[in-house]
Amino acid sequence: MLVTGGSATFFTDFRYADQVKEEVKSMKCKIATTTLAEELGKGITAAKAKRVGFEDRHVTVNLMAQLKKFTKAHWSPSGVVEELRIIKDETEIALLEKNFGFLEKVFSGIGEILLPGRKETDAAAELEYRLKLLGGEKAAFDFIIASGARSALPHGVASGKKMKKGEPVIVDWGWVLEGYHSDNTRTIFLGKPKPKLRKIFDCKSRPRNPAGGY
Repeated sequence: MLVTGGSATFFTDFRYADQVKEEVKSMKCKIATTTLAEELGKGITAAKAKRVGFEDRHVTVNLMAQLKKFTKAHWSPSGVVEELRIIKDETEIALLEKNFGFLEKVFSGIGEILLPGRKETDAAAELEYRLKLLGGEKAAFDFIIASGARSALPHGVASGKKMKKGEPVIVDWGWVLEGYHSDNTRTIFLGKPKPKLRKIFDCKSRPRNPAGGY
């Protein structure tokens, strides 16, 4: 998407010609007849832009090399889009609340999903299935279902390990609804936890010291 002082243009290729008619209504749409990089370069040249901000978190080195072939404009990394997106309007907030409502509804039946003897991957699949029945699009990321010693892993994506009674289980999951992502993390014990695990669970965070430790 190219945004200038007076207009905004969305670039795509012929595969999405029909889709953009329904989904992109707030700006002009340009169906590329060559490559997207070349079409964007032409748009920048037509706008007589000498300096172009770009989302450096998303533009690859390869794409930047392609873009530079078709325009002599100076490319400047910019976080302006991320900064603007931090503030949500009422419609966006309502979508996020609806999204988390899906999580809450499915989580109310978590006792039927996290069962001793069941594989973590099976539990993750069941969570995703129940969310799909409610609506929305897809998982926001690979669900983390990590039990026992695996619950200590920062990002222990669901594995073939079978959950056991008394173990802690980390559930880190999220859903996509109309492009908006939710992200939720919970710790569950399968039955009564051992006293040591309960003590660890109840620990309160201590303030960080100047040296960076706790």
